[in-house]
Amino acid sequence: MLGRKVLLLVLMALLAFQSYGSIIRLAENYWEEKAKVSPLILEGSAFSKRLDNDSKSLFFEYKGEIDFGMFQYVSIEISSGSEGNLVWGWKSRKSAYELIFHPRSMTIIPDGKVHTYTFVLRFMDNLFFDVAESLILEVKGVSGKGMGNDLKLKRVIFQPYLDCRPRQVSIQGVTMDVLWEKEMEVEQVVPPMSKLVFYTGVIYAKFIEKKCNLSEMSSTLGMEFIIQTRVDEKEEVLFQSKRNPIVKPEDRGWKRTEIDLSKYADKKVKFKFLMDFLGDEAGDYGFWGNPMIISEEGQGSPNSFPIFIISCDTLRPDHLLPYGYNLPTSPYLDEFAKDSVIFENAYTTQPFTPVAHMSLLTGLYPENHGVKSNIDAYLHVRTLAEVLRECGYQTAGFAGFLWWFLPSRGFSRGMDFFSVPGATGNSQRSVFEVHEEAKQWIREIKDKRIFVFLHNYDIHSLLDKGLPYDAKEERFKMFSRVYEEPSFIYQNCEDIPSGTWLLVYATFGDINFTYEEMR
Repeated sequence: MLGRKVLLLVLMALLAFQSYGSIIRLAENYWEEKAKVSPLILEGSAFSKRLDNDSKSLFFEYKGEIDFGMFQYVSIEISSGSEGNLVWGWKSRKSAYELIFHPRSMTIIPDGKVHTYTFVLRFMDNLFFDVAESLILEVKGVSGKGMGNDLKLKRVIFQPYLDCRPRQVSIQGVTMDVLWEKEMEVEQVVPPMSKLVFYTGVIYAKFIEKKCNLSEMSSTLGMEFIIQTRVDEKEEVLFQSKRNPIVKPEDRGWKRTEIDLSKYADKKVKFKFLMDFLGDEAGDYGFWGNPMIISEEGQGSPNSFPIFIISCDTLRPDHLLPYGYNLPTSPYLDEFAKDSVIFENAYTTQPFTPVAHMSLLTGLYPENHGVKSNIDAYLHVRTLAEVLRECGYQTAGFAGFLWWFLPSRGFSRGMDFFSVPGATGNSQRSVFEVHEEAKQWIREIKDKRIFVFLHNYDIHSLLDKGLPYDAKEERFKMFSRVYEEPSFIYQNCEDIPSGTWLLVYATFGDINFTYEEMR
């Protein structure tokens, strides 16, 4: 369902976007240069070899600096006639040179042939932004004749990214393009009526604090973010802020800053982005989030309009007023539909949330975009958000469920701001939380040229106690005027039943609904 005016403007969009305003995304420009990185190949002969008889582990070590932020995968080529389990790790500059192991392991194929074992440089849903002082390979469970003498390391290959998309980081559920180097300089002619918009982010992790005993010296730790400008040999500090996530909870996550650049209009300016580690570098992961120079010229243009895609996961069209249902289930949607185009023959490409939504956001069939339950979108696939970004739009996505909308699946591509429930907390959140965060982002942007994707998961499985007949707010109580709550609504269910489990129990005959109650 789409308003007539919105539909018309969407069709005009690709013809009219470039006529107003400009957005210079500094992270995009930076990563276009970094995309030229070649694979890093470490021959097996560069590794020392050591057998630990007590743990029955064979270790290979390479001593040399490796910047993980430049690479997406590491492939390890090994031949072995013995069984074993392969893990790898590194001595981290970020964590006081502690030995950190990748969370995944692989079983060695014991046939004497060379096999390739490939690991993604990612933990949870974040890429590795770390510098290794040395690389460690460990084959566990080495046993039998020769105790691993027949195990040979051919080489290790660090594969760079295949595309020039900016690298992204998720902090407390919010993902955006980042710069992470300690010092970075950008030269740019500043358009008239411009502002510099950016986020500063610090990853705070309890396990880092405990591992490195940071709490004892926490008051001296943290990061300082500084932006300096230089015009005609004149330098000044444009921005300076300290963040200490161990001491101050409010310093955790992303913080947005907006700075007026009108005094630099039409001038060539060198922007220097600096991150200073206060005290020891251990445990501090700081990032510049999506720095942009935005020209406000043309924001009031008649060609400027917002675009929204709102997804109500598992909402049945045949139970909505605009599609002919006889009960007042959707009065607000019905009012909106009076001035809208209604599509009566729109079918999903697959009845599975991540697959169907990727089709919605790319216009591709599942076999063409690649998303499955455990497979991400193909690297060459471009999303609507990427297209709209190129046309001068600021883009954002807000999802109610974490696991189907992991940024790594491809849903954050082209998104200036992509928010899901944080991985360390509840994986679901209510429509009210999702929409409140979206409204806050829209208020901060203050621009009509926005694309917003909103995903609501409540109908799918977030039923509060008493629903579907007892909503919390008066405006949502239209259901209670029709039927009372069935007495068996909690039979064989938890205190707060989900739609999914009600369906499961009904399928197996454990609960029964009348036809009218189902309607």
